[in-house]
Parts: sequence; C-alpha cells; structure tokens
Amino acid sequence: MKILVLNAGSSSLKSSLYECSKNKQKALAHSLIDGIGSENCKFTFKSSKKNIGQKKKIKSHKAALKLALELLTSHSSIQDLKEIDAIANRVVHGGEKYSEPVKIGKRVIEEIEKLSNLAPLHNPVNLDVIKAAKEVLPRTPQIAIFDTAFHQSMPEEAFLYALPYS
Repeated sequence: MKILVLNAGSSSLKSSLYECSKNKQKALAHSLIDGIGSENCKFTFKSSKKNIGQKKKIKSHKAALKLALELLTSHSSIQDLKEIDAIANRVVHGGEKYSEPVKIGKRVIEEIEKLSNLAPLHNPVNLDVIKAAKEVLPRTPQIAIFDTAFHQSMPEEAFLYALPYS
C-alpha cells in the first residue's frame, strides 16, 4: 500500500510517499516547497532516483501540490498517481470535535471550514490542498489527522497554566 502524506503550512507544502506493509514502512520520496506565493520560493525533492533543489515561483498551494505530484511520477517509485492508495493530511485545528483521524468527506470539509477562524493561517490552506488532491485523485480516500487531537488526550493538569484559574 502506498500512502501520500501531506503537510500544508501557511506558505509551505511538505509531502512524503510511503510504501506500507503489515510490519514496516519505507519512505519512497520526500518533497518540501517553501515560500509559496513569494519571490524566494524553492523546492527540494528526494527519492532513491533523484535529489533536486531549485528555486521556482509557485503561486499557490494547489500549484505546489501539482508540482509535488509531477515529481513523484517522474522521479520516484511510481509510474502513475493511481498507485497511491490513500492520502493523509495534517490539519491544524479540529476543534473539540475531532479526537482521532477521520475520513474526509463533505461534512468534514464543512467542519474544517467552520474551524478556520481558530487557525486562520493553516486551516484554509489545509483545505486548499485537500480539495486540490480531490481534483487530481478523486477516487483516492483522504484522511485528516488533527494537531488538536493530540491535546484532547492530555490530562487537565498538563494543559492548564500554573496560575490561579481566575
């Protein structure tokens, strides 16, 4: 099984492709596109076949995803994007609703949009990448993994400040 992991930041996109079997995971390729929308945008790509680092003007996260996917098919272990079995997306804010990974569908997209005011630099670009991946790979299931899910399992004494509650 091949899983594409996407991590969209406010001006970056990291991606990694993994081959997963029952007992092990093998990284097939990694890319980082940093400075999206700026004059100083650069990308790096690394696989067993190629190691690239270049400056290139990339205007949007959607364009960054398209570049990352092009690099995967031209310089890694896959010939066709249909070989990707699932996409895992890091999403910054899931509010109190999401305490574990969830399959992305229309309702989850709507909820992430509603929560965008809690992470205005990240959730909107997370959604841009999710929607762009859905356009390119409409049949590939996508999963959202929320940063905030980690914090929901913390005991109260670990997340409250050591100050009087008032």
